[in-house]
Amino acid sequence: MAMRISLAWTVNGGCVFMGDMNRAGFVAVVDRAAETLESNVAAVSRLRVRPVDRWEGVEELRPAWDDLLAHSPSQTIFLTWEWLKTWWDAYGASRDLRLLTCWDEAGTLMGIAPLCRSRCRAWRAVPIHSFRFIGDGSGGSDNLDFIIRAGHETATLKALIDWLCREKSDWDILELNTVPSESGLSKLFLEELSVRGWTHRRQEAAHLVIPLPNRWDDYVASLTAQMRASVRQKIRRLEKNYRVGLRKCETPEELPQCLQQLFDFHADRWSLRGDSGSLHPPEKRRFYQEMALRFLERGWLAFWMLDLDGQPVAAEFGFRYAGTHFFLQSGFDPNYLSHSVGVVLKALILRELIQDGIRWYDFLGGDEPYKMRWGAERRSYNYLRCARPGSWGALYLGMDESFDHGKEWLRSRIPEPVWSLARRGFRELLPYRQGLTEESNRAGAKSGL
Repeated sequence: MAMRISLAWTVNGGCVFMGDMNRAGFVAVVDRAAETLESNVAAVSRLRVRPVDRWEGVEELRPAWDDLLAHSPSQTIFLTWEWLKTWWDAYGASRDLRLLTCWDEAGTLMGIAPLCRSRCRAWRAVPIHSFRFIGDGSGGSDNLDFIIRAGHETATLKALIDWLCREKSDWDILELNTVPSESGLSKLFLEELSVRGWTHRRQEAAHLVIPLPNRWDDYVASLTAQMRASVRQKIRRLEKNYRVGLRKCETPEELPQCLQQLFDFHADRWSLRGDSGSLHPPEKRRFYQEMALRFLERGWLAFWMLDLDGQPVAAEFGFRYAGTHFFLQSGFDPNYLSHSVGVVLKALILRELIQDGIRWYDFLGGDEPYKMRWGAERRSYNYLRCARPGSWGALYLGMDESFDHGKEWLRSRIPEPVWSLARRGFRELLPYRQGLTEESNRAGAKSGL
């Protein structure tokens, strides 16, 4: 006799099925589910999570870290030892390191959760401890994620989450920002949170990327007619009036001068808008200086300068890693604003990247209109906040959601000046609500070229 059964296969060992099934088929499905679940439980039990709370311990991981990242689906330059080490040196003083490593029985590193702990106060009095990715919170560190060996994602994530559940006195909220929405690890993580009944809230922010073809002519043809004509006309006009030179910063000796030129261009450009830009803090400049030197040594630095008659007039700072060019920052001499030197520089860089076989130009965060004119396709970043069921963090996130609904209701019913005052009050009561807005603002601090 056939039975109507609803089942569902999941990464956690369950199953999905809608349809009729006889008794023998049902027994087979249940047996398979039990075997899968038993296998997953055994795999998790064979893994050991070891937290690292001092960077000296991370130094010892460097060879294993490089190997793990090379075999992880999360290959991005923002998860390299070099990036996170430099970031920690610049911004880690006010945070506690909580980097989680996951090892199998043979002593192979299977996963890293590159976390740190930060503190703030809600309602000006109640302390909140959050775990966040190393790199988050300063602007510029996008594409953050877990680092897990391919083929072992489910068991490793389960082991890491088990550790978070056991160490519940150490944190209130887990906040994972700028995770690519297409990340398979992110999807597995969200599914596991749902199974365990964790409270979680997810927001999205823009992430724009240009897919690069094999030929420059094909790329130009993919742009709108207006953009094609504009790029060609700007390049021809510069070449008619100046000796145009494109060069890269390729030695440690020229790096300080090139960076100072970038800092000056960036500050001058933003001063026209009455702003200082994002490169004026001393710790940010130290971060750029140390990170650029490390990346130069590894062959990852892509720091371009545009010269007119031998004089630098524009700069773009980025990196190449795993077939992708990441654009981090740029600036140009405002005296050449009418010459569109920033547009010309980007066009020349794109042409070089295509000739070198680079497949992606990653604008990182922000959805400024100029990026779409260059043929970018829209992706997104996840901003995830979560907490264990029944915890203080879950209560906070629940109240946060209620505040959201209350704010929307209030905003629709009061004048804009009154709303502006009320919004500042909300920010003081719930400081975490500033996180996504601040990151978006920092992303917008790149010069729009």
